[in-house]
Amino acid sequence: MKNLQLIREQIKLTYPKSVIDNNSNSDTIIYLTLEPFGKISMDNKFNIEVLYFNPFNIDFDYFKKYFEVRLKFENAATYIYEDKISIYKRSGNDSKRTAFENSMNIAYNFITVAKEIESFIKYNTFD
Repeated sequence: MKNLQLIREQIKLTYPKSVIDNNSNSDTIIYLTLEPFGKISMDNKFNIEVLYFNPFNIDFDYFKKYFEVRLKFENAATYIYEDKISIYKRSGNDSKRTAFENSMNIAYNFITVAKEIESFIKYNTFD
C-alpha cells in the first residue's frame, strides 16, 4: 500500500508550486506546470503523464532521444509521443519494499521527470 499523503508531501516539498488535486471527478492526484514546456500530472494509479507544448519547435527525434535515456524507471514503462510522455507504473517488486519505500520511489519518479524537464528547458533556452 502506498501512502498518498507522503507522496504528495515529498513532491510539494521539492516543487511548492505543484497543485494537489482533490477533485473527486478527476483521477489526477497532483500536477505541476513547467512553463513553457507543459504540464506533468500523476493519477491515482501513480502513472505520470507529461503534456508537451513544444515551445522550442524541437524535432521529435531529438526530443525522443533526449528523454529516452533520462526517463527510465524501475517498475515503469515510458512511452514518448510527439505531444506527450506517458510513464505507466508496472506492478512488480513493490512487495519487496515497505510502503514507505514504495511511496518515496513514486514521489522520486515524479520529481525526476520534473527535474529532467527543467534541464531540457534550460538547455533549449538561449538567454
